[in-house]
Formats: sequence, structure tokens, C-alpha cells
Amino acid sequence: MSLYLIEIGHDRFATLAEVRRIYGMSIGEASSLLSVLPVRLPDADGIDEDTVEATLVSLGAKVSHDAGHDASAVDIVSVDEPAPADRPVKLRLTDAGCSKLAVVKAVRDAMGLLLADAKQIVDSAPVDIVLENRERADQLFKQLNEAGATVFCDDEEASSGDGGEAVVSITVTDAGHNGMKLVRLLKERLGMKYADAASIAEHGGRLPVTYDKTSQGQLDADRMINDLTALGVAFTTD
Repeated sequence: MSLYLIEIGHDRFATLAEVRRIYGMSIGEASSLLSVLPVRLPDADGIDEDTVEATLVSLGAKVSHDAGHDASAVDIVSVDEPAPADRPVKLRLTDAGCSKLAVVKAVRDAMGLLLADAKQIVDSAPVDIVLENRERADQLFKQLNEAGATVFCDDEEASSGDGGEAVVSITVTDAGHNGMKLVRLLKERLGMKYADAASIAEHGGRLPVTYDKTSQGQLDADRMINDLTALGVAFTTD
């Protein structure tokens, strides 16, 4: 029988700390888990479900072993296939930029964290940030961009908006004499692993991100195109 977290309760931070302890999660992982409710909790190594339930309930959280027997948990069945506007949306923060404090505060407010916890998430960039719905993800996406951070949205509907179904992709064809600088750019801007970035620099290849045709997406695409051009890198767009 699965265990579901329905409500966090009055003390979010205590629940966050306990979830980290029980499941061995980082702050970012635990925050992402708690940002999408109701949610099926993972199995805890060496800790039975009754103990997990008792621990979370003692902190004011509401849990259930069976969504079908709890009227307030009826929405759990929609976790796998929620309505587009209500489904979780993942943002990927790759660079906090120059206004780091503004980025930390935006993450703090969006996820309901302590400032120190939000700072730890931002310091972990590249890092995924999961928001409970499209509206909150769009709001944070806008705030992070305005603060000068580099952030991408993995949800096409959330990032493209109305009429934003068209996207731009960039393919590197020749890094020229600036292969190492290209590797550094791809690591810092896109959060790519060194081996993957080096492969594109050496052999060419499509960048692992697409830019939608909204004003923000076009701005991000133009920024990347300008940087590649400045490095003398040959590329194509489609």
C-alpha cells in the first residue's frame, strides 16, 4: 500500500527537514517533492510506512495510505495525468547571474523556503526547480530572467505561452579555434556535463535546449547566438 502526502501542515520547514532525513534527499529534492501536492511518497530504506506516517502527522502533515478512502485525496489520481495548467512544471536554473540575492529571494518566495535553504539551491546551479503548477512556474521564470539569471523551462506549454508552439534549435557545426571556450559556455549557460559539451565542441551537434518564439525565448536564443558568433563558432538554426 502506498503512502500519500496530502497536506504539509503548519510547519513546512520541520516537515522539509524530516523528509530530507527520512529519504536522504537534498534540500532541492525535498523542496521539489513538497511543492507538488498531493504526492505519492517514495519508499524509505529501513523505515516502515507506519513510522513515516506517524512522524509526518506529528508535524501537522496529512497523509493517507489509500487515495480512494480519503475524500480530500481524490485529486491524487490526477498526479500522473493532471490538467495542463495544474501539472508540475520544472525549471532548470543554470546560472544565477550578477543579482544573486534577487534570484535567491525569488526562489525563496516561490517555494516557501528559508533564505538559507533557497541560497543552497541557487548555489547548486545547474539545478532543477519544480513548481506545483504552470502559473507559479511562469511567475518564477519571469522573475529569474528579470534578475539576470539563466533559466530554462522543461514544459513546452509553460515556456511558450499562447501561440508559442514554434521553437528554435541551434546546432553547432564547427567550434573553430575556441573549442575550450565553447565548452565553458555550454557548461555555464546550459549546465551541460564536461564530456557532453566537449563532444559538441569537437564533433558538432545540436544544443540540448530549444527556444520558443515568445519574447523571452527569442531573447535567450539571441543571447546564445550572439555568444556563439563572438566565439567564431559556426552553427545553424532551425
